[in-house]
Amino acid sequence: LKPGYNGMAMGYIGTGDRYGGMVNLNVKEGKWNFTGMYSYNQAINFTKGYTRRTQLDSLEDPSGYFNQDNNTRQKNMFNFGKVGLDYTINNRNMITFSGMVVAGQFDTYDEQVYELLDSEKEKRIYGTRWNKQNAAFQNYNGQVLYKKTYPKAGKELNFDANYNHTNSNNGYLFTTTGFLNPDTLTIPNTYQKNIGKSNADQGIFQLDYVNPYSDTRKLEMGLRAFYKRSNSENNTSNAQSNQDVYTRDSIMSNRYVIDDMINA
Repeated sequence: LKPGYNGMAMGYIGTGDRYGGMVNLNVKEGKWNFTGMYSYNQAINFTKGYTRRTQLDSLEDPSGYFNQDNNTRQKNMFNFGKVGLDYTINNRNMITFSGMVVAGQFDTYDEQVYELLDSEKEKRIYGTRWNKQNAAFQNYNGQVLYKKTYPKAGKELNFDANYNHTNSNNGYLFTTTGFLNPDTLTIPNTYQKNIGKSNADQGIFQLDYVNPYSDTRKLEMGLRAFYKRSNSENNTSNAQSNQDVYTRDSIMSNRYVIDDMINA
């Protein structure tokens, strides 16, 4: 087998704090073949939006108005990496090892300015809501492949072992202020926060055998085991006036543990 080496690198930059790049490498030497790749990119996005709503009574006359303006800043970051190693034992047997990592992070800050008006367009309730959210995830994968071929065309044996782990976390804090007119009474500030997380482990093991007897007949056999365990948790709590005392919201909070197992 002839040796070979090749690779590639690239990068980019753009407005909105957009950055990214990628490197790729392949090395082949004798019975070994190695591949590796990594990429990264990030971006910051600013968006604006608004809502203008008119409420109608039974006679379809305006009974009130709701206005809201949004300003949002979102930052995204993403990573991806992969390595692989092939070893040709002989012309009938090959084994492959590979691994992969994927990760991302997302941060959002949103400001909402709102007002509620009566039918005469007099302001009755107004205020601001700030939404701060963040989320991140990681995924790890490892795999072993083995393939054996035979002098008979179409006859082969394949083995695949695959393990995958993923975890994520997210959270947000909603802060709302409000005022009443015409007395300019202050509505107590409200706070809602959430903390969530999840993780999962998955394993797959599979063995396949194929043996053709003729153009119209062949024997196929296989074994497969699949197992997955996942755990997710979400906790939401609320506070008023200040953030010293939070009360857990049992309706919006939950926790799930799920096991899947399939053998064939």
